[in-house]
Amino acid sequence: MEMELLLLLLRNLITLEVIIVLCCRQNVYRSLLMAFLSSSLDR
Repeated sequence: MEMELLLLLLRNLITLEVIIVLCCRQNVYRSLLMAFLSSSLDR
């Protein structure tokens, strides 16, 4: 019983971590895109 709870908790943590990583990556891509757009607008 305890083992199942631990596995469930671990799975939830992994899912949460993946979501956080994806969100961070999205923000990085968005800021890179904004920087690229602003630099091409400057020309």
